[in-house]
Amino acid sequence: MKFEVRHAFDAPAETLWKMLFDPEYERAMAERTQMPRETVTDELRESGRYRVLRVVSQRELPGLAARAVGSTRLSYDMEETFDEASRRVHWRVHPSVVPDKVTAIGSYEVVSTDEGCERLVKGEISVEIPLVGGRIARAIADELTTSYDRNVDFVREWLGRFG
Repeated sequence: MKFEVRHAFDAPAETLWKMLFDPEYERAMAERTQMPRETVTDELRESGRYRVLRVVSQRELPGLAARAVGSTRLSYDMEETFDEASRRVHWRVHPSVVPDKVTAIGSYEVVSTDEGCERLVKGEISVEIPLVGGRIARAIADELTTSYDRNVDFVREWLGRFG
């Protein structure tokens, strides 16, 4: 299941890019989304910044997903590789349960526009569980899309304070 989320912001691309990785903003967003993050790895490599975040949701999974994966809470490690020059991050999610059955990869980037900038998130999720995998992948993609849409005003509010 592929998904794409696009939001425009009235700020320079560099300002939004810096804010998205500001520790204070990251803590506030994690609290708002009820998805606390723990930094497992954060290092500068020859290819750029590399980071692994451990995320454990405070919200319970819907019944179908919880039964399919055998857990009531979503937890995963998110591996991120940064390309500062293009303001793009490639990500891969490693779920704590059924990791051999779930694939989640994608990228997000901040690009300049005539009016300011745009954040573009693209991803692909696949769940290899017979009969319900497609529905679970679609539900995860829908939840991610809804979450980005629901939090865009919060991003804009922070951006107004940050820039």
